[in-house]
This record gives sequence, structure tokens and C-alpha cells, in this order.
Amino acid sequence: MNILYYMNQVIEHIENNLKGDLLINELAKISCMSSYRLQTMFSVLTGITIGEYIRRRKLTQAAFDLQLNKKVIDVAYDYGYSSPDSFTKAFTKMHGVLPSKVKQKNISLKSYSRISFQISIKGDSAMNYKIVEKEAFEMYGVERYFTNVNDESWTEIPKFWDEVFEDGTFDKLLKSTNAEAPVVGIDRINAVMCYKGGKEDTFPYLIGGFITDKCNPKGYTVAKIGAYTWAVFRTVNHKSSEIKTYIQSLWHQIFSEWLPSSGYELLDGPSLELYGNDHKEIYSEVWLPVKKCK
Repeated sequence: MNILYYMNQVIEHIENNLKGDLLINELAKISCMSSYRLQTMFSVLTGITIGEYIRRRKLTQAAFDLQLNKKVIDVAYDYGYSSPDSFTKAFTKMHGVLPSKVKQKNISLKSYSRISFQISIKGDSAMNYKIVEKEAFEMYGVERYFTNVNDESWTEIPKFWDEVFEDGTFDKLLKSTNAEAPVVGIDRINAVMCYKGGKEDTFPYLIGGFITDKCNPKGYTVAKIGAYTWAVFRTVNHKSSEIKTYIQSLWHQIFSEWLPSSGYELLDGPSLELYGNDHKEIYSEVWLPVKKCK
């Protein structure tokens, strides 16, 4: 799958339907990805959510229409607003001026251009990755569902981790593994997401351990992970307080640099975030299911 091609097809559909209904599920079908995967990739690559992009483009075009003497009420309904009041509020928030004032002299308006996805060739930082074949396995732990709408998962998942640490759940999970902490290598407690379906715009995220002969998963949610070919990406060593920064940066590199030119196709399926120990420092890994492009 040519990721850049499909992302540009999504943009093409958005641009051709700014005056129509733009549903995330329909955009996901065009992208040949799940809703979660599309929204994650879009926000990582662009720095804004797909919903925010649509809003900006609608209000940019709305300003052009108003300058052509179209009525505020007509423009509001054209771009999917339920009332002129809701349109006026959104328009004023972005442009800093009432829609009824756009034709006055010396009025400044904001314009957000159409996005185009292209390969960005960079050589300033290397990516550490490997391709791994792994049989089916299971993980167990505490589960919560998150939404990727408005990038909420980027802030809510770290909060979930904080809760697990603060309420003693993390220590209980560690104890349930019945394993010693490794001196070097992947630690006992990690995370997996999208291992099963969720409701619209939600996905499951589980913090826990791998099921082994020693562990005690009783009372915890079990996630079954199928056999895949995995692309495994590793950050450089970092401090524990820097996990969020480094792992989010790694996601951006994967989507913007590795996937477009790797010859591999990203599959819809589970993703793993693993945390390793390298003596005094730690590192993070992202595991993604892939297959060779045809």
C-alpha cells in the first residue's frame, strides 16, 4: 500500500466534499486503514487532527463564499452548520471577525491551504528497526478504551499510566508476573492497543504483561495477539521521564519517513509499545504488524 497515495486520496475526497458530510468511517475506507490508524497517522504527520483540518478548510472556503456576496445563512448551511449562530461562533473564533463583516475594508482573514502529503527526505537522524516474525501470543492486564477524536488519546493514555502507578495497580501487575526484573532487555509490564474492535472512534489499550507459565493472569483482561510479521522500532536510550517525548517522536518518524519508502505495508491490527532497560537508562520500542508491498 502506498501510504502517501491513499492519504492524498483522503485529502482529495475532503476537498471535493467540503459542502457535504465528511464521516471519519468513510475517510477510513478511502485510506484502506481503520479509523484509529487514519486519525493517528494524520495527526502525527500534520500536527493537527483530521477534524480540525476539515474545520479549517470549511471556514477558509466559507470566507471566500461570503466575499462573493453569499448570505451568511446560506453559507452556514452549505458547510454543514446546524444554525447561523453556530457558524458565526466558529467563523469568528478562527478569523477574528464576524462573517457579516468580511466585505469591509482592511479586514484580515485567515486562509488554510490544502494539505499535500509528500516524502520528506531526511538524513539527520537514523532509525533503528528490525523485521521480526512472531507466533501468536497473549497479554493480560488492565484495559481501558480511548478515542482518537481530537487527539485525546495522546493525553489520556499517559494519564492512564499515571493512575496505574499511583493506585498500586502497576505493583500488583509486576507481582503477578512472578518474574525478576531484567538487568538488560524488555521489562515485565508493557502496553498493547487495537487487539480487538471497539465502538465507533474508540480502541482498546491494555497495560500488562505477557502470559507465561509463571504468571498469574486471574482477574485481569486477556488480549490475544495473532501471528504477524512485525516491524520493530527502537528509540535511543533516554530517561524514564522522557518516555512520552521519545515514543511520540518515534511514531512521527515511522509514519513520515519509514513507511512511505520502506517497501512494507502497515496492516490494521494490534500495536505494541514495549519498554526496555539498558543498564542505567531505558529505551522504548514500537511494534507494528506489516507485510511486504506487492
